[in-house]
Amino acid sequence: MKKTPTFHFHILAISTILFSLLLGSCTVYYSTPDIKKTFRESQKELNKVLGKIAKQLEQLKGILTSIGTDQKTLGNLIQQFENEVGEEPMIWSGPGMHSHSILADMKELGDKTSAQVKKFNKLASSL
Repeated sequence: MKKTPTFHFHILAISTILFSLLLGSCTVYYSTPDIKKTFRESQKELNKVLGKIAKQLEQLKGILTSIGTDQKTLGNLIQQFENEVGEEPMIWSGPGMHSHSILADMKELGDKTSAQVKKFNKLASSL
């Protein structure tokens, strides 16, 4: 179960104070130290949340950079494969053959990219 950040409560308290002040038709007395404390706590909690988000965004950026690099590598592998097989409608491929190595590298890269996408989606969904 997700823990609800306490700053939601502080924002509600601040909103209530501002709403009461805007009414103008009634006199409301508030303790200035309490209001200041609420503001400080709200700001502190908000900074904590923003720091967490910034860290997650940096992690997402790193994953995207890695996927971009892998995409370029995949493009090179595809080009190598096309150079290897030419216009042949069918090829033989097995251990020790260059086409086999290229296909194995492509599969390994695909597995790595899939894992990165899962990690990206999990991290992004937590924002």
